[in-house]
Amino acid sequence: MADYTDVSAVIRRWLTACINPNKGVAPDCEFRPPESSICNHQLDTAGVLTVSQEKLLNKIQIRNILNKSVRARPLYDNCLLLSQDGKPLSRCSWRKATWYLRNGLASCKVQEGEEMRVQLKFRPKHRTRGLVGQFYLQRRDNLCVVCGGDGHRRKHVVPRRIRRLLPEVMKSHQSHDVLLLCTACHDRSHRWDTLQVALTTSSPSAMVSSFLSSGGLLQLEIVWRSHFLKTMQPRHLPEMWSIHHQGERLWYLASKQRVTPQLYKLATQGTVGEDETNKENMWTE
Repeated sequence: MADYTDVSAVIRRWLTACINPNKGVAPDCEFRPPESSICNHQLDTAGVLTVSQEKLLNKIQIRNILNKSVRARPLYDNCLLLSQDGKPLSRCSWRKATWYLRNGLASCKVQEGEEMRVQLKFRPKHRTRGLVGQFYLQRRDNLCVVCGGDGHRRKHVVPRRIRRLLPEVMKSHQSHDVLLLCTACHDRSHRWDTLQVALTTSSPSAMVSSFLSSGGLLQLEIVWRSHFLKTMQPRHLPEMWSIHHQGERLWYLASKQRVTPQLYKLATQGTVGEDETNKENMWTE
């Protein structure tokens, strides 16, 4: 798939989902390797890295895994969250469902042989639609998206040290880039991420600034998602997982005037030609 350079492709994908939501669009399936692929827990860098890059990779030590960093319970409980009018909103955890019930904000609907449904008693502020909405409604399996083993550790496809520098609208209520990996795949992916940062920029802030100056922050996310696909070759990604996920969501928010034009430009184009004062103002809106 071509690099993301404008929003025209996103608009076409969004309109397709809105006009014919039952078409069963599954974006980016071409990135998935054949089912016969096997998971190799050792980094295979032959023909991929130069000698100097190989030396740098060898210096990156596998970090010690604290017991508290390994999940003791499943991440996905797949409780179905319904709006006040009974329409599906998203999937949520038992913890969130219990919080709604305990505070009298929802009622629980459970029938024998059916999944747990929690219906809100208030009107939600936003509803996610299109391909993004379909993604958050699907059931998620508690397994490693790379090898299919037991998933015990969260993987942030866009590293947290970079993601925390993004505008709030690109982080709030977003779990698309949080995946489950087994311990071995998680550590292998961490080494690739560390190498990626070391080879491209001097720091996470320098990487964000580079995309702010040219390309936009959406392109930054796409680069990291493509990096994950290339280095890890996951075989068990969620059906609607897409490298263009955030672009479709921001386009919808902008069309409903829930995102300012300045912030939308920051995400899609960057701040080419803007002075430092304007950059700061756009960032905080």
